[in-house]
Amino acid sequence: MTIKGDIGGSSTSTSTTTTSDVSTQIIEKEEYSEKLYEEYTKIKEVAIIQKEELYESIISDKKVIEETEKIIIDSKTKLTELRQKEKEINTKITGSTESSEIETYKHELTSITSQITTIKNIIKVQTQKKTQYTSKVNESTTKIKEIEERVESSKVDANNAREEALTYISEGIEATYVINKKHISEKTKNVLKVKETEYKETKKKYEEEKTKVTKVINEMIIKKESYTNEVTDISKKIESDEKRITSITKEEEKKVVDQEIINLKAEMLKY
Repeated sequence: MTIKGDIGGSSTSTSTTTTSDVSTQIIEKEEYSEKLYEEYTKIKEVAIIQKEELYESIISDKKVIEETEKIIIDSKTKLTELRQKEKEINTKITGSTESSEIETYKHELTSITSQITTIKNIIKVQTQKKTQYTSKVNESTTKIKEIEERVESSKVDANNAREEALTYISEGIEATYVINKKHISEKTKNVLKVKETEYKETKKKYEEEKTKVTKVINEMIIKKESYTNEVTDISKKIESDEKRITSITKEEEKKVVDQEIINLKAEMLKY
């Protein structure tokens, strides 16, 4: 016997459907659903690894950016000091009448000018380096977003296919009943129930895995922020000690502060 219509389609369709057609359509939908879910699982597994690598890269690149920013700030401070000295020496040259004294000033001025050129080059190189690593961070952040969108898109496709397969199974029960004009066998009912139960269990496992992955990612983000804050604090301590040591006159006290700086730098290397 045959009936009018198509599983999952319009009731006004003029095509005919047999029990064989119903089974074939259900099998095709199930196979397609399983294929999409397998693809989604693979995409998600690869995405986890890729995101971990990108997060590590971002943390590393941000450390480089912080280091270059410190070098730039220190260099600019030194450059200001040298320009002030340059100005003072030029004033001395202008006001001096002793040729030997003027010559000494000129030698000192040459040295300062050389230092200024060197520091300006350092600032230029470090600024270029900062720009380069900032671009890397932005690129990594964009890649993470693209990966998450790709995973989400694959998940939606897999879920839609599963929902459609389940609809075909449900409608297949009704269609088979109409075709045969009797209740479908208990065996078929059990098979359909098992498939529906398997689907629900798979969906539950997916939700649990999603929660687990989200937790791992959040822990990585928190750990990254913690490391960044710790490194920043250590950098500030080093900077403070380096400034303080210049004003210390006692040698013993200088050694203590210098050792503290060495210890802090060694601690920073742990990150």
